[in-house]
Amino acid sequence: MTGEVAAGEVARVVGFARREVTDPGALSRNAPAFYADPAAWLVAAALDGALESGQVTLPDPADDVAMLVAGSVGTTRTIDALRQGAARGVISPLRFAGGNPAVLAGLSCLTRRLRGPSLLLAMDPWDAVPVAATVAVSWLVAGHASHVVVATHHVIGGRESVRCVVLAAAACAQDRIVPHAVRQLLLHQLRRLLLPDPRQVTG
Repeated sequence: MTGEVAAGEVARVVGFARREVTDPGALSRNAPAFYADPAAWLVAAALDGALESGQVTLPDPADDVAMLVAGSVGTTRTIDALRQGAARGVISPLRFAGGNPAVLAGLSCLTRRLRGPSLLLAMDPWDAVPVAATVAVSWLVAGHASHVVVATHHVIGGRESVRCVVLAAAACAQDRIVPHAVRQLLLHQLRRLLLPDPRQVTG
């Protein structure tokens, strides 16, 4: 049965973390037969922190946990290395796969066994967060996900930063009509958590 819901009855923030480093490569756990761009490892570290901060327990495997990442910097570090290698006639298949921008969301799905919907928004986070909020609410209300992880990736003053929020569906959210005012309240909350001071951001 459908019906309108009030604020707080659609989704709630159950975890949040921010990770900022000069060299994301220090967080990498790459192996001889596995590679992902350092930015993806930074996203994974932020997700670890968000889950720990809220003491969130996800099912394993997490069949209905969704992952959504937004950012315009992406895997440029690996892409630049591939470009340089191509100029020398050398391409690493591992780095070619691990340099796909979608790995920013995909790595956390692999390491945390998240099997719900996943999406990378390869765009400026300020433009992406309203889209991410709409998609997250739709997934939760339609019953496609019980939790949605939303992360934004920035470069701030030469340092890379990821902010990560874990949203949980409210018990009465599924199959309900979500008023515009409620969506705006959720969007405001996500903007506050996921977007830094724009004056600090260089990419």
